[in-house]
Amino acid sequence: MSISVTLGSNPSRTATTSGQTAAIPAYWYPDSTTSSFSNQLLATPSGDVSFIIADATPGDGVSADPNYVSAIETYEREGIKVYGYVYTDYGSRSLSSVEAEVSDWYSGYGLDGIFFDDASSSAALAGPGSYYSELFDYVKHMTGSGVLGTTVVLNPGTIPAEAYMADADVICDFEGTEATYSDTAFPAWVNSYPATRFWNIVYDSAGIPQMQKDVSLAHERNAGYVFVTTSGGANPYAQMPNSTFWNAEVSALTTSS
Repeated sequence: MSISVTLGSNPSRTATTSGQTAAIPAYWYPDSTTSSFSNQLLATPSGDVSFIIADATPGDGVSADPNYVSAIETYEREGIKVYGYVYTDYGSRSLSSVEAEVSDWYSGYGLDGIFFDDASSSAALAGPGSYYSELFDYVKHMTGSGVLGTTVVLNPGTIPAEAYMADADVICDFEGTEATYSDTAFPAWVNSYPATRFWNIVYDSAGIPQMQKDVSLAHERNAGYVFVTTSGGANPYAQMPNSTFWNAEVSALTTSS
């Protein structure tokens, strides 16, 4: 059965400002039990969510999951870009395995890019001829409709060597708890790039007032994409934040300056 969602293509679903935007690791399975998360996402004003990460774990000859196919088509139709999740095991997973999974994503789903998770932050795996450079080139040079020019997001979850800026369009240079976010030092070179090159993810938020401080801090740290959630545990991204928190977060992002 395909995902049951309510489309957000109504006249009121329009962008409000040009401030920071949300980017969401949407690690919930898109079926009727989680349709409320999709509806909440689709009800967000157009332009206030730049992209989401889908984690359908394609590969091994398994046919594309129709629930994911339907959900991805819906999100993209509503102007939300969808990137496919691929883990790299900090550069120790074989390039052939990673590239095969990228290929499976594109053959089974319509995508706007790839999200490489568990990325290394070491300079040894960045730059010309390196592990992540090869992955970047592999995605960028795939052939086929809708593939060329797609986005590569890299997630070391921490500040990587600056050389990684050549191997990704977007770097997630922070992923962690709210308790550690304020204490993390960001290097000056981050401010030498457009804010659209960086994404900060903060979980275990204490609530709306602290979230608003985190959004402001993300702006100071030159992060153009932000996601803050109250959830924690093994998978803080298994659901959307509650509507009150989420609406406050979107408001904080769109008014950041």
